[in-house]
Amino acid sequence: MLGIAFILSIGNVIGGQFLNAWFLNKYGTESTAVITSDVETSSTLNDRYIHDYEAIVKKQNGSYVTTFFSTTTAAIYPIKNAIRIPRKETRFPVKFIPGYEKNIVILYDRSDEGKMLLKYEKRKPLKKQGYNTKPIPGILNLSATTALPSKTI
Repeated sequence: MLGIAFILSIGNVIGGQFLNAWFLNKYGTESTAVITSDVETSSTLNDRYIHDYEAIVKKQNGSYVTTFFSTTTAAIYPIKNAIRIPRKETRFPVKFIPGYEKNIVILYDRSDEGKMLLKYEKRKPLKKQGYNTKPIPGILNLSATTALPSKTI
C-alpha cells in the first residue's frame, strides 16, 4: 500500500497540473480573469525567469476573487509543450469549479493572444515557402507574382 502511495505521489509531481488542467476544462464553469501582478523571480526554468502572478477571477455572481500562480504551477489548456500565459491587464477566458474559483485553468487558445498565435502558426508554412500572406482584394491570399506550385503527374 505504501508503494502505491509513493508511485501516485511521484505521478502527481510530474503530471498533476496537466490532470488539473484537463479536469477543469472538462468539468469547469467558464469565466474570465485578468492578471493584475506579474513579478519576475530570481529562479529560472529553461534559461527564462519564472514569474509569480496575481489575478482576479470573475465568479458566477459577478464578484471577483484573487488567485495566485506562477510560471511553473499554471494550469493551461490545451496541454502543450509550452507555457503561454496572457499579458498583464488583459481579459482572458478561464474555467473553474464553482466554490473553488482560486483553482483556474487558463484557456490560452481562446484568448485574443492565443487566437493571434494560432493564426500566425497557420501562416508560417506559407511564409517559409516564400508566399505573400497579405490579402489582395478579390484574389486569394497569395501574391499575384507568386505562382502556385504545379504538380507533375
